[in-house]
Amino acid sequence: MKEVVKIEADVNNLPTVLNKLETVLALADVSFPLINKVSLVVEEIFTNIAMYAYSPKKGEAEIQFDIENEELTITFIDEGKAYNPLETEDPDLTLDAKSRGIGGLGIFISKNIADSMDYARDGNKNILTIKKSIN
Repeated sequence: MKEVVKIEADVNNLPTVLNKLETVLALADVSFPLINKVSLVVEEIFTNIAMYAYSPKKGEAEIQFDIENEELTITFIDEGKAYNPLETEDPDLTLDAKSRGIGGLGIFISKNIADSMDYARDGNKNILTIKKSIN
């Protein structure tokens, strides 16, 4: 089962993206707790694209949801500024929130929820692929 959403990378469009994800996962009979975890990852990545990829302009994001052999693959594609979120330094969780720098926590959480995350730059496109077992 594969679904694709092409949408303006705008935080106001996040509910549309999450709705598509939840529909795909519900059809695959994925548990509610896992839907919540995966939704958190999708929210983080889409929000980052919407806020930073094209800033100050707007552009499009494509999100592909694919379920095969009890594995969910989510691929985010945008033509924004080159940015590999996997190179973001993990936050120092031994420090209190005020002592840590701003940013990085959402990507850190996403990396820990996903089974794998891969980034590629293909021409002018950022391609982030996330895999998660759904069994």
